[in-house]
Amino acid sequence: MFRGGPAGLDDSGDEPSDEPTEEPTDEPTDEPSSGIDGDTFLGPNFGLTVEWDDSTWEADDESSDEDDHLVLTADDTQLDVQTITVPDGSARDCVVANADLLEEDGFDDVTHDSEAPAPDLPDDAFGRVYRYTDSSSALDTEFLHYFECRPIEGDTFVQIGFKAPADDYEDQLADYEDVADTIEVVGPPDDTNGSDDNGNANGSDDVQEPVLEDDSFTGGVFPFSVSWDADVWTAEEQEFSEDYEAVRLLKDGNTLWIEALGGVDDPDACLEAALTAL
Repeated sequence: MFRGGPAGLDDSGDEPSDEPTEEPTDEPTDEPSSGIDGDTFLGPNFGLTVEWDDSTWEADDESSDEDDHLVLTADDTQLDVQTITVPDGSARDCVVANADLLEEDGFDDVTHDSEAPAPDLPDDAFGRVYRYTDSSSALDTEFLHYFECRPIEGDTFVQIGFKAPADDYEDQLADYEDVADTIEVVGPPDDTNGSDDNGNANGSDDVQEPVLEDDSFTGGVFPFSVSWDADVWTAEEQEFSEDYEAVRLLKDGNTLWIEALGGVDDPDACLEAALTAL
């Protein structure tokens, strides 16, 4: 539920648009829900979160019932971010196992390229660049493919794959790093189908806390996220419960509320509850 001041949702300070926003629909659909919201992603299983520049990347949610998986593409460049389980494995095992799949997929001359530039690694992560030839098209194309694995817990990892034509790889590393720096795991979103009497999916009496950063907010009980320009907006997290989470954004006397309300059956009742709280 959004409550906006005079500047509405426009964080640039321009005049608000008069165009109506799209209202949610109650019509049933057979399509699975997506974790993509504009230029942000929230995974359904581990709470994998990613942000990107949507003028550079096109996004696709390929999550399964077990893993979170986001695919970003830009021309011949691809960036995969996913959760993966490597039984009794390390971050190095995670990288090597996935690199081995390159040969199984039919790519030629797969080698570890120690001379290719690689991004800086977070603590406990492992990364490696591979070089290979893709002969699937009329022209053979040489690629550099960077794999990185970051531990989550136990034998579960965040695996990142960044593939680009060898001639373009170094020039596009900055775009990769802009995305990689946003990757976090905030914990599994609430599953309302498997909740207990208190509305908590984990079966405990504890309410999962939302996460407020300088430029983003991710719900705890409610699986939603929002990001903003920290140079424009000042954020204040509101008191939360198992039925309510909110963040308030302030700018030049204008106020923007982003709220999640539980125990409300339809959009009209949600709006009425929000107006009553004013």
